[in-house]
Amino acid sequence: MNHIRTIDIYSTIDDRVIQDVQLWLDNTEISIPKFKNCKICSCINHAKIPIYLIQCNSINVYTNEITTKDYFERNISKDIGVLCKVSEEVFIVFHYQNSLIKAMILNFNMLNKINKINLDSYPDDVLINMKPPKRTTITSRDLAIDQVLEKSKLKNNPFLTNSSPPSTSQVSNSVLSNQDQVNAAINKIISSGLRIRGLSSSLMNSLNDKLTIKEIHQMTFKSAIFTLRKHHYNFNNNRSRPAKQVTLNELQEIVENLLHLYVDVE
Repeated sequence: MNHIRTIDIYSTIDDRVIQDVQLWLDNTEISIPKFKNCKICSCINHAKIPIYLIQCNSINVYTNEITTKDYFERNISKDIGVLCKVSEEVFIVFHYQNSLIKAMILNFNMLNKINKINLDSYPDDVLINMKPPKRTTITSRDLAIDQVLEKSKLKNNPFLTNSSPPSTSQVSNSVLSNQDQVNAAINKIISSGLRIRGLSSSLMNSLNDKLTIKEIHQMTFKSAIFTLRKHHYNFNNNRSRPAKQVTLNELQEIVENLLHLYVDVE
């Protein structure tokens, strides 16, 4: 590991200088901009930084100053780092990684380079189309869940015959063997239940409506998971019973009751 340079960080919030911030690199072939100081801008979620802005993300940070160590411990958490400005186009982010303080260099010059790229000049067999196709059809599993939900909302009618395809019954009675399958099924059922009620974030123009639908989805999911805990309570004598196997049809009934409680207005 090689010492690259030692810098100072200026904080305009409390008018102080954070000294002896040492930058070290394992790879000496990596070059970083030359600077001796930077100025704190704000806090930042470093996990959401676009990868094309990162010039270098493997910088180790050390210090011999107790006050500098205390500053980083107070202001940097697992998800939140400190964004500092070096120049108009170069920034440095201090963050946690594997219980160590790390730094990454951001270079906004990359934006200018990307904007200058003429994709039309490249042959078709060189570029990979990474844009996902627009979803215009509903998968068979989503369709089956929608059909089950519609069936549960229909009132008994002697003139109606059961026209559901066999796959719907098979999907409804299928046993979910692990928690990941249960979670995935609950999310799909909630989405289908909301879609049947005309509630879809993609169809809403209001940000408040989109946030409300997201909140309903999250609350319904948590409530459904909590409902399934009854099979594991000691006072229900679950030790003397075989392990409860949850079916898609049971999950649909739980979610439908919750959505009726949270959304439907009589």
